[in-house]
Amino acid sequence: MNSLILWMTDNYKLLDHTFVGKLTVNELFETGQTTLASKDKKTIHRFLEIGHSPIVNKLIYKEGKVDEWFSLLHQLILQSNFNVYALLKQRAERYGDKSLFQTISANIIAPTSYVNVWKTVQSIGSYFQENLGENDTIGLLSPNHLNGILLDLACLTYHIRIVPIPMNLS
Repeated sequence: MNSLILWMTDNYKLLDHTFVGKLTVNELFETGQTTLASKDKKTIHRFLEIGHSPIVNKLIYKEGKVDEWFSLLHQLILQSNFNVYALLKQRAERYGDKSLFQTISANIIAPTSYVNVWKTVQSIGSYFQENLGENDTIGLLSPNHLNGILLDLACLTYHIRIVPIPMNLS
């Protein structure tokens, strides 16, 4: 039990060091394998959070470990059932009011934060869950617009079938 607690503390320390560039490829893979073996969903999700870090991506690429890294991340995703819901929630918690999307209208740039996207996705998704049947499908006919993206993300997040319909479809 003490070794598990120690391992989890070391794991969190390694993950925190990732964002300041203090890690080695071997430490990263060892921690990933230990995290996979733990089968602890929360710890796996925390480890997966570093998968998008430019520091990690550069290190993995530089060391020629892209395929091994992808394989490890894939195993972790399957083990923990990491999905769009978990990803969006995790990013909203980490990045809060930082801009996820920016729309331009009349030369005015309007940012939409991670938190606002997450709240909107939750609102749309929960509405669909309450009001759609199990076999219902959403057809999305939308120009390139933030609302279409949010609707698509809500459907992906809440496992609702969606069929994009191209605007130029005759």
